Amino acid sequence: MIDQLRKELSLPNKSTYQVEETTRGITVLEKFDSDQPPTYQNQPPNIDILDKLLQYITSHSPELAFYSDRTLTDVSPTPQAISSHDEKAIIQMINEQETAEKNYDSSSFGKTEQFTEQIIQPSRYDRFALCRSHITQLGLMMFENRQNIDLLNTSKTNCDQLLRELKNLDTLNCRETHKIAVIYIGYGQEDKTSIFNNTHGSTNYEEFLTHLGWQVELSKHTGFRGGLHPLANTYSIYYANALVEIMFHVATMIDGSTDEDRLRKKTRHIGNDEVQIIWTEHYHEYDRSIIASAFGDVLIVIHPLPNGLYRIKIDKTSQTTNFGPLFDGAIVDKLILPELVRATAVNASRARRTTLNNHCEFYEERYRIINSIIRTHKKETTYEEFLAKSFTSLATKTLVNQNDEITKSSNVQNERRDGPSNVINNPPSNMHTSSQKSRQTTRNFPFLTPNNNTQTPITRR
Repeated sequence: MIDQLRKELSLPNKSTYQVEETTRGITVLEKFDSDQPPTYQNQPPNIDILDKLLQYITSHSPELAFYSDRTLTDVSPTPQAISSHDEKAIIQMINEQETAEKNYDSSSFGKTEQFTEQIIQPSRYDRFALCRSHITQLGLMMFENRQNIDLLNTSKTNCDQLLRELKNLDTLNCRETHKIAVIYIGYGQEDKTSIFNNTHGSTNYEEFLTHLGWQVELSKHTGFRGGLHPLANTYSIYYANALVEIMFHVATMIDGSTDEDRLRKKTRHIGNDEVQIIWTEHYHEYDRSIIASAFGDVLIVIHPLPNGLYRIKIDKTSQTTNFGPLFDGAIVDKLILPELVRATAVNASRARRTTLNNHCEFYEERYRIINSIIRTHKKETTYEEFLAKSFTSLATKTLVNQNDEITKSSNVQNERRDGPSNVINNPPSNMHTSSQKSRQTTRNFPFLTPNNNTQTPITRR
């Protein structure tokens, strides 16, 4: 019977299918390679992958079938408790539900696009909104913190002076700054002219500079320049972190229009540096009298050794206190030499500054300038005026207009009650005490009205 059915159905080669005879009839199953289950990659696009996968599972794992007389692809029989009428009704309900979901998705997608296109972001005209939101989140708008925040006097007569002082504050350094000299001495060089005529150094010296900081073009550099002029095509070594800015006055990188100009610039910049890093490849010890100056209190001399290490010599004046991490006579490896030399130079500069009279740190100077601005340009206001002027200028005008109207009406009532003879005793309409002004302004802020019947002025503590 199976052979006859095979001829009638014109089935392909027997190696690609399997015919099984069950109690419910004859089932034709495809044969699958055990290593290649049906996927969307190895099947045609118009094939039902789920049906193929169920046949694959039935062929390789027949124990997973719920019934022994049917495969996983066969439709399960209708339970006896459900009639054919109920089955048709359930199928109809499922189809209607599917249609309704498709219609809802298509309609809601169109409504969402329409609603999205109609949204117009409101434009913000207040440029101080973010700043105001920030101080509000910090709690500075609360009445308890009123003594910690004030308004600045931005009137026309005071605005120019305020802007000048703010610009002066912007010019102050926000980090600790240092300027440090770097000098290269070649083999056999023993005078200042030959040393300052060097435009480059040895390979180890140039590699040391690349790890000491970053090469920056002075005309495009916006950080600390250490007195160097921002000329085009002039470069120097710069280093910075969150707390410190360092500009290195590298003798081999300072350029000039002529030899005399180059020598003059190098002498001026390097001669005024209190800390000097000297890379010497001379066979003699460095003598500080070669480049004599009124400064140069600390000399960090680097001697390359034949074994690839470097010997450090610290030469400092008696007024300079001790510093580190390098010390006199230290032997340092090439890999950690730039970092240790830079840290030692910064600490040496700090140690030298501690001996200076009237030395002021950068944060102390900024603190003094900020306090001067607050003391000179602070505007005394009540709490209500402070809130009104912080959030909108319209509220300030409203407060002033309401004060004028109520004062005028009170003066008219006093004139009618007391008569013309008492008019001279009434104060003019433009003269208000601070308590009257404070009592009236609380009407615009009901949450600030005291609980008792007697209204007291709210003044700055």
